[in-house]
Amino acid sequence: MPRLHPPEFPVALKSDRSGAAEYEVWEALADELPDEYVVFHRVQWLDRPDDGPPRDGECDLLIAHPARGMLVVEVKGGRIAVDPATGAWRSVDRHGKAHVIDNPFAQANESKHVLRRKLASIPWWRGRPVPIGHAVALPHCAKGGSSIADASLDVTLDAADLTRARASVERVFDFWRLAPDDHWRHNGIAALERLFVHHDFARVPLGVQMRQQEPEFLRLTREQAGVLDVLRQHRRAAISGCAGSGKTMLAVEKARRLAGEGFRVLVTCFNRALADFIRAQLPPPQQARARAGVAAGRGQLDLFGGARVDVESFHALAAAWARRAGVPLPEAHDEEERRRLFDDVLPEALVRAAGELPERYDAVIVDEGQDFKEEWWVALQTLLRDPDHGILYVFYDDNQSLYTGGAALPIQTPPFVLTRNCRNTREIHRWVGRFYRGGAEPEPAGPQGRPPVALRYADERGLREHVRRTLHQLVAEEKVPERDLVVLTPHGRARSALWRDPVFGNLRLTDAWPPAPNHVQWSTVHAFKGLERPVVVLAEVERGGWSRAELLYVGGSRAQSHLVVIEREDAAG
Repeated sequence: MPRLHPPEFPVALKSDRSGAAEYEVWEALADELPDEYVVFHRVQWLDRPDDGPPRDGECDLLIAHPARGMLVVEVKGGRIAVDPATGAWRSVDRHGKAHVIDNPFAQANESKHVLRRKLASIPWWRGRPVPIGHAVALPHCAKGGSSIADASLDVTLDAADLTRARASVERVFDFWRLAPDDHWRHNGIAALERLFVHHDFARVPLGVQMRQQEPEFLRLTREQAGVLDVLRQHRRAAISGCAGSGKTMLAVEKARRLAGEGFRVLVTCFNRALADFIRAQLPPPQQARARAGVAAGRGQLDLFGGARVDVESFHALAAAWARRAGVPLPEAHDEEERRRLFDDVLPEALVRAAGELPERYDAVIVDEGQDFKEEWWVALQTLLRDPDHGILYVFYDDNQSLYTGGAALPIQTPPFVLTRNCRNTREIHRWVGRFYRGGAEPEPAGPQGRPPVALRYADERGLREHVRRTLHQLVAEEKVPERDLVVLTPHGRARSALWRDPVFGNLRLTDAWPPAPNHVQWSTVHAFKGLERPVVVLAEVERGGWSRAELLYVGGSRAQSHLVVIEREDAAG
């Protein structure tokens, strides 16, 4: 994707009439143009003509390419029309209101000539040709319409052109035949960035950017909740979506709504940490309370204490029901016994316990359903008052189903597919999207964000040095709070080189949540599935264990705003 200045489109402009049109064009360019392009937004200029007072102005967008030159782009939103008799231009907005506007082609041409003079006056550029052309973007018009029949179609980008922005921009460059010289090819982009990028503001600390992005993520998540309105009449639904599509927050919202209607609800998932997170999202009156006098494990719930919503991981749920019903559970002494306990014994114990106990749920909601095995679905449905027709919602990632070989879901109707990523920046979405092999290709909706950072190491010493420098930069220089950061690894405590010696400068890794001051959370990728943090450092990416594609997809998609991947040099081999 192109380098963007500024890296984020200003949020305040998205709701402005002219700014909204610029945002549409900006998004199209950001999605389509390759890495060698650079796009500047609202380049301001001050012209000092020889025959008059100084004039100031700006061009909406400036597109630059080392081998093609520059394009000044003037953007006009709405339905554009021109009166051939008077030459008057107007824009009609979505409410049908007409606005008088300047001739966009004249504006683009003026900005082009002003920038050409300005650049030609710089000592570095003096005496050299300035490779610059102009274009007009009309994102709500069609060139075949009479409204722009008198305009130069060769330099017009209409709504259809913006759906294939790369080819359309290249067409305009071809029209101008700018032929930049070698001096421009090697130095032109850097010169533009020195001239037009305000360096005092260009490098906003990541911690500040994250706070600026929060309202956008919140808005997108709220909009995604509209899916539940569509599914309101469905007693059973499978909801599929990529990582970042908001499945967990939809599961929480569905639980809230059902509880508000008086239903008794169970929310369950595979990971204990994800269950803890979901529980924390529900208001205290809807949470189940810890049972007094019961020597329970971490986060055990009073499953029958009158609460409207119970939240627990599947295996903790099965163990709690088994204890209550007096179903004996064996101890697991090795990995094989532990695997059998989780895969077979606990699900069977849950079925037996359900046969002994009268309590039932009106609704069961499952998050990260791709991790569930066939026997688990049978056990879960025994907890419903109506096992065949009770309310059952399953949220799952069809891409992770490919990796895990997840069992078929107990819902016969076609899944409802979430196609919009609302929890990751566009940069992270594109990076993770390389490893997506699911159904409908997801679309990015979040803020632009920074490109992920990839670091390579040859040995453990190099790994530790990368982690130390990365943590220092993020916390000390980028002002990222420790609690907004997590270090993920595919290895457990016994194999992780980071966990064996968890001290990195003045920071220490911890598996506790929330982390103490000067501590950064450490977790395995497996234990962190379904969760997210604003910043993720995905480290110890090596051969063996997880497939590389699965690891980078699952681990990388945990990052909301920024991702750093620290990978062994031979990992991709």
